Amino acid sequence: MKINALWLRTALEVSNASDPAFLVYLYVIVLLSIRTWETIRNAIQNMQDITVALLDDTRFTLKFVRNTYHNPIDGSEQRAQWQTYTSQGPPPPPSNSHVQLKETVLLIEPPYGDVSGQELGIYIKEILKILEQSTPVSPPQPPAGFDHPGRQVIVEIDLPKREGWLKMTAYPSMEGINSGVILPQIAALGAPETKSRCKFQVFFDLWGYQGPAAQFS
Repeated sequence: MKINALWLRTALEVSNASDPAFLVYLYVIVLLSIRTWETIRNAIQNMQDITVALLDDTRFTLKFVRNTYHNPIDGSEQRAQWQTYTSQGPPPPPSNSHVQLKETVLLIEPPYGDVSGQELGIYIKEILKILEQSTPVSPPQPPAGFDHPGRQVIVEIDLPKREGWLKMTAYPSMEGINSGVILPQIAALGAPETKSRCKFQVFFDLWGYQGPAAQFS
């Protein structure tokens, strides 16, 4: 199992909770308590990214390389070297809206300069406004089998516009989300100009949705 481009070796010894254990990591010995080692081991077994605080302000970070994206629109899998981009500048002020922007996944990323990032950001905010205006502020009843009313809406955009350029789905249910009202409004928006193909999915959390977002493995 590859971790930060290096191979994790094995634990040589474990003792009681108050004593350190020895973990050999490419010939570097790190002293870990049983509890810390169990945390790391469970994260490996469940393929979860974690950061564990150690002594002297040091940290052990476990981050998995996930190259497969599971598309919630059509169920397909897309393999690529995915990168994470974070917004620059101060974070936006807290919002009391029942619709929250979660994240955006670029399925086809155009070359730098072929589309304006600022225009794309404005376009996504306009989609958020449409969702705010076209869904009730009060949440609907939870879907069958769930105890929370939250939904996650995923909108897929493929620019320049072409057949099938606009799609939408929701998890775990489309109840309370009228695609027949929402999609025509999104289609009527002025889309950003792009010199090459730009395909992306935008994830929106509605009514306090707390579940997973984009799924990578």
